[in-house]
Amino acid sequence: MKISVIIPVYNAGKYLTGCLSSIAAQTYPDFECWCVNNGSTDDSLRIINGFVQKDSRFKLIDRTNAGKQAAARNAALARATGGAVTFVDADDYIHPRMLELLVKAMNETQCDVVGCLPFNTTALYTGDFETVKSYKTKIYKDPVAAFMTKRCVPTTVWGRLYKKSVITSPFIEDIFFEDVPFTFEIFSGLKRYALITARLYGYYKGNESTMRSVWTNEKTDSYIRVIRSVPLFAAKNVPEKANAVKKHISNGRVKMIMSRIKNAPDRRELYNYAAPKIRELYREKLISYSGLKLKHKIALCRLLYGGRNLENGKFTCVSQTVYPLKIDDLLALPDVVPPPPAIKGKEIVILVGNRDKNIPDRLYQGRGALENLKSAEGETAPCHVAFFRNRPFWDLLSPFCRAYRNRFHAFGTAVYHIRPQTVREMNLERGQRTKENAYLYSKWPLSAQQRQKQYDDLKNSLIQNGFDDNHPVEIMLCRSLGVKDTVYQGHHRIMFCIDMNVPYIGIVFMYVSHCPRFLAKPLYRLAKIFKKRTAE
Repeated sequence: MKISVIIPVYNAGKYLTGCLSSIAAQTYPDFECWCVNNGSTDDSLRIINGFVQKDSRFKLIDRTNAGKQAAARNAALARATGGAVTFVDADDYIHPRMLELLVKAMNETQCDVVGCLPFNTTALYTGDFETVKSYKTKIYKDPVAAFMTKRCVPTTVWGRLYKKSVITSPFIEDIFFEDVPFTFEIFSGLKRYALITARLYGYYKGNESTMRSVWTNEKTDSYIRVIRSVPLFAAKNVPEKANAVKKHISNGRVKMIMSRIKNAPDRRELYNYAAPKIRELYREKLISYSGLKLKHKIALCRLLYGGRNLENGKFTCVSQTVYPLKIDDLLALPDVVPPPPAIKGKEIVILVGNRDKNIPDRLYQGRGALENLKSAEGETAPCHVAFFRNRPFWDLLSPFCRAYRNRFHAFGTAVYHIRPQTVREMNLERGQRTKENAYLYSKWPLSAQQRQKQYDDLKNSLIQNGFDDNHPVEIMLCRSLGVKDTVYQGHHRIMFCIDMNVPYIGIVFMYVSHCPRFLAKPLYRLAKIFKKRTAE
């Protein structure tokens, strides 16, 4: 029986020679290998052409208008002439006996689909493999149940040999994770499935695959489509398995979405994009809590009913302090995407990002109002500031642990301009600095000479260079225990800028964990008692 090996290739030059070499070294000689160059911009095409010229079993399909991986696989399926098909990813490689043993198992068991076990590797192909000494052949009489519940029967398409007659539908081309609906449809039509326990497929974990690469909203949409399509197919073709499909496949995809978003650097935006879509799935009864671990049940519950997200317009805090900031600074901010519902009672709101996590400051609402003010030749606009907090449990501990608060300082990315006199009028300083009390610290006492030197150095620097936006004044939003907004760093610069009539100073917003207001007073008293006893 001739086998068609299908390999979609996209910028896999680093791994491709090893992958194709492992196929050329197969002990089973009757195969054709379709290499689909899916618009690669590296040397992948050159490597494929090298194998095509040396070995007539290797064939090239060059796709300049590349789509997703599914389109490449479909292009090869349409040209495949083998009686059976197997799929290999371009960054993986296979044992020299994989095709031989899969064909042998298919002939002995008379199963239409036969699989093997993978082995994870971070090493590139060298041609050295362990000898296959002994293995077992397991036969599953309920392939759909095995597909949903057995870890040794994954949702991926690689590591299996399929008779071409069982592939009745192509891959869905415009989504990621096309393996799941494709494989489920095949397994739902099988009467038996065979698995040999030999580890023959080398799954390379050093590369960024579709699953391990940065999560995006497009990937969320792909999983949402999978969650919708698979249960509908099951209800029509294997109705007795419909509830099990929802439990083991649909709920598992939701768990995967939440896990990947949790580890993403821009998880807040991804979360707010995914949340309404997952809520819609729950309302349509396409997902449930069934089959999820406790931690995932809690995560799903928070997603379905939690209010701390952009979709509901609720943040950890929207500062009650109104900041008159320069309009040009606000208009330069990107908008929150997708556009969220408006926060009532506040016309212009900015959302502070996180410099350490590369999350930029964004304009939550009020672009139209800003443009109107600018057209009316306005210079500043009254603005509210919104930001996210840390986990509630840790926020409760923040009054007792200064180190924790310092660790979780989060700074915005944008510098805004405000009049220094306005900062003083808003009573944001913890203590107004004057020449008499400048650099007079109780914890870090300085001599009169040292204080005078620092005073003169800062004054001369401002006279010569003006205010430096690279070192903005830091304003802390809603500090722990519910304290109002306050200047965190920059009191002396504010003093000098007021005295020197500097029109605007640069400020950056920062935030730390804070305690809910109804717990502020009792926890503050408890923290004072704890501090006093510790000192004694």
